[in-house]
Amino acid sequence: TLIVQTLDGPDTLEVPDAVLVHPLPFANAGADELVCQGEGVQLLASGGVAYQWIPTTGLDDPNSSDPYVEPIGNITYTALVTDANGCQGSDAVTISVAPTPVITVNAGNNVLCAGDTLDLLAEGGALYTWSPNIFLSANSGAAVRAWPADDFTWSVSATDVFGCPGTATVSIDVVPAATTP
Repeated sequence: TLIVQTLDGPDTLEVPDAVLVHPLPFANAGADELVCQGEGVQLLASGGVAYQWIPTTGLDDPNSSDPYVEPIGNITYTALVTDANGCQGSDAVTISVAPTPVITVNAGNNVLCAGDTLDLLAEGGALYTWSPNIFLSANSGAAVRAWPADDFTWSVSATDVFGCPGTATVSIDVVPAATTP
């Protein structure tokens, strides 16, 4: 309704349905993600015909509905979604970056007398795989027993509770067994 007040008095004009109000688009920036350090993730927004991501840090295409990013630290992106009517809505997604696990192997003093065995204990992960799988009691697990005949080196690959990978190596020096007097 438009009401105009003049010297001659008020005048009213009513135009039914003259203003059309469109609902805001339902913007969806996707679910929060956890990635391992050095890995990337594909973001995925929906709800419109045009997209703008804020901030643009690290995004391969900040005007795409599905940009790719390899974040170096925790970051929150906001997707500004525009629908066909020009209306805008927004939603945010947080990308958390899990650090690379530090894997260590305890092998005592890393010296073994020929013919003996040595316990190796890996730490810093949740699941472990040893390689190569020779002179070992098992190829998986944090604790294994080793019995190399000569100097030998193993690597252990591990993943933490987030599935992030890490590796370590351990070298064992084999010394001659003591002779019986």
